[in-house]
Amino acid sequence: MKASFIFAGAVLPLVTIPWEFLAYSYLRSLYIGGALVTIGEIVALILVKLITRRKTSLYINSGVMLSIPLILIMTLFPPPSPIGFRYPFLMFPAITGGICEELIYRDCILEKGRYDNYIQAILWSFNHVLDGPTFVFYTFIIGIILGLIARRFGVLPCVIAHVTANTLRIFL
Repeated sequence: MKASFIFAGAVLPLVTIPWEFLAYSYLRSLYIGGALVTIGEIVALILVKLITRRKTSLYINSGVMLSIPLILIMTLFPPPSPIGFRYPFLMFPAITGGICEELIYRDCILEKGRYDNYIQAILWSFNHVLDGPTFVFYTFIIGIILGLIARRFGVLPCVIAHVTANTLRIFL
């Protein structure tokens, strides 16, 4: 994996985590945090696109059916998050977060190298550091699975699963 791609994978945590920390701990507002994270994810996606110079490749194929078991795994078995999801206002950050994260980690920076899938999974898990070490480990494992699926079937099944799981977790 190119060094510029590794840097691109660090852009999202560098852009969003300081704002998340400020909003969730200092301001103690999920609403401000959700808005800041949404803006940060979109800005990070634009920056990553500029760094990697890759175009988005969303296409439909048989891999879309893999979204169903992925949704079940990501919705029913996640460790609890200390931030908490049960606020309907967080629907918009859940949707944009799922889209932006998948496009950044599984579409822009994932390459065909031997260890690239593990590198993108590590970078993606760092983005969830405020959720605690258990959630970081969980996202690393899910990141490896999503990376394998993205390599074989494209990023669309990953986007569908990530967005749906994030959205369902708000209501479960």
